[in-house]
Amino acid sequence: RWRHTPADAFAYVTAQEKLMTYWSKRLQDRVTRIDYETFVRDPVGGRQLLADAAGLSSLPERPPEGDQPGTVATASFAQVRKPVSTSSIRTWERYARWLEPVFS
Repeated sequence: RWRHTPADAFAYVTAQEKLMTYWSKRLQDRVTRIDYETFVRDPVGGRQLLADAAGLSSLPERPPEGDQPGTVATASFAQVRKPVSTSSIRTWERYARWLEPVFS
């Protein structure tokens, strides 16, 4: 099993922040940041944030969790039928001491 090191996490977060800063400056109000943890805690509200950012009144309704029609031909086929997972919420905290320089 491949494991990320604190240096990997620092490099990833730093690169992601630089990329978001670049596109936010370049595209200004056309870039919307939506916090992952907020989104998975409230997928309906997150969908509405996405719709608002896209200038839509709402996104098309989706069937209730686990009631998706049709087949899925990807490796994530089982996940499609489950509610949005919240198991990754706050897992970043294990890297907090190494990431402090990124956020200060």
